[in-house]
Amino acid sequence: MAAELAAGKSGFRRFAERLFDVKTPERAWAKGAAGEEAVGRRLARLPEPWAVVHDLPIGTRGANLDHLVLGPSGVFSLNTKHLSGRVTVYDRAVLVNGRKTDVVPKLLREAALVQKRLTAAAGQDVNVWAVLVVMGCELEIRRRPSDFSVVGRRSLPRWFVRQRATAWPPAQIAELERLARWPQTWTPARPRQAPARTPSGLPRHLPTPTPATTPTPPTPTPPLRAAAATKPPPPPVSRDASHAPIAAVASPVFAVREWQRYGRHRYYANTSEGRTLGWIDVPTGELHVVAPADEEAVAGRLRAARAAALARRREVTTER
Repeated sequence: MAAELAAGKSGFRRFAERLFDVKTPERAWAKGAAGEEAVGRRLARLPEPWAVVHDLPIGTRGANLDHLVLGPSGVFSLNTKHLSGRVTVYDRAVLVNGRKTDVVPKLLREAALVQKRLTAAAGQDVNVWAVLVVMGCELEIRRRPSDFSVVGRRSLPRWFVRQRATAWPPAQIAELERLARWPQTWTPARPRQAPARTPSGLPRHLPTPTPATTPTPPTPTPPLRAAAATKPPPPPVSRDASHAPIAAVASPVFAVREWQRYGRHRYYANTSEGRTLGWIDVPTGELHVVAPADEEAVAGRLRAARAAALARRREVTTER
């Protein structure tokens, strides 16, 4: 987005804006993206069995969640902000240089939406705690909030590790991570089936976590209710090259775009509406196709894009 907004400007104009610190939309986008990647690198240091999912499309108008963290202490939705000056935190408000912001309502809406989607996908309650991660500013907490947390970037990842564990075993964390990475979890309006459960040996239902004894946030995930007896078991689906079957897309027209973030290099196939049809990992060749009806076309385009990327990489290596 930053590159698109700056495309129509001359090099001199962009240099002058940086020199005089002019606030522009493209600089704001670039600053936000750099902040998200910095937080992503710190979250990558979390030990096993912690898991992190980045850049989740949780809204119908292009809204996304910066990071989703899952671990022994529960599930956390993260919103990152690169701010300047002093950030003051109260129990119900976050002020930047003395001015009240709309950060808290947005933070709580994101966590509520993530909780709703994961609960629907898992078939049982999943509690999500909202976390605001700030950087580039001086943080002061006057009154500790009761329904969200504010953490400085430099406090990651140890802030998560220090939270009181609620007896979430690795099997439960792996199951929730798989549901979070399943595209249909975040697009419930379309016809879908529940994704296949994890390999044999894992429990069908997520185990009941033990409540924490300390009142300080984040609150532990409440006991998870068993799924309704009338709900049929989900069909088995292979995890190696596809997700659970969904309805075929209305049109096979799509575009393949390169994606490189957090040390990963992939190509994604998306429709003009932004719906993901599949992706391929360039280093490993791992392929995921979401819509079986268009599997041949999507897989073919993705494999061709990967082959071209590897060929370019070999050419660069040879020239060197």
